[in-house]
Amino acid sequence: MKKNIDFKIIISVITFLFLKSVSYAQLDYSKFEGVKSKITIVKEYSFVNVYDYNFNSNGKDSLLVQTLNDNSLEAAISKKYAPKFINNTKDSISFSVKLLSRLIIDVDNKRHYFVSYKASNNNVKMISNFLNNGVNFIESTSSNSEIELLKSILKNSNAYLLFKFYNKRKSKNYPVVDELKDATKNEQGFLDIKKLAQVLEENKASLAKYLDE
Repeated sequence: MKKNIDFKIIISVITFLFLKSVSYAQLDYSKFEGVKSKITIVKEYSFVNVYDYNFNSNGKDSLLVQTLNDNSLEAAISKKYAPKFINNTKDSISFSVKLLSRLIIDVDNKRHYFVSYKASNNNVKMISNFLNNGVNFIESTSSNSEIELLKSILKNSNAYLLFKFYNKRKSKNYPVVDELKDATKNEQGFLDIKKLAQVLEENKASLAKYLDE
């Protein structure tokens, strides 16, 4: 598929982590490995990492179907829905959470972990923001305009689409993105979160076909 071929080309630009499968259609998230990505969203951000669960997790393993007991980010998300996983068995899954994309970015000297996902009972994209206290991931209850912009960006895009806006090269398969990408960057050519959030929101109908979730 064209999408998979494109990902092979950009693997040195966005970090893709190799995952190990375990039983019960679930991943051992504690064994994630990887390095910093090189995608740049405005110059002042010291760290940005974008990850696509669907591409890297081979479909079914991007699903949370039980409460995880480790200290991973994915375990923190699973614990939010622990009561809904109770009726799940190995042969019968009545509730699941599909992980979509993850954006890790340093804001005000704090590393924020934004995750987009959908619960099977409503199919509405949700965005959660987590902080790590050195031991566990804790969902953040505070916000500001910058945090809301980042949430908006992830809500209206995914890891693959973000790279397409970042990439300077044009692609005949993404004419809508090619028309809009200049409007998302600052004078130095970096993605500007205010501009990017506005473009994604104003053009979400025409960009929806690229989300493929």
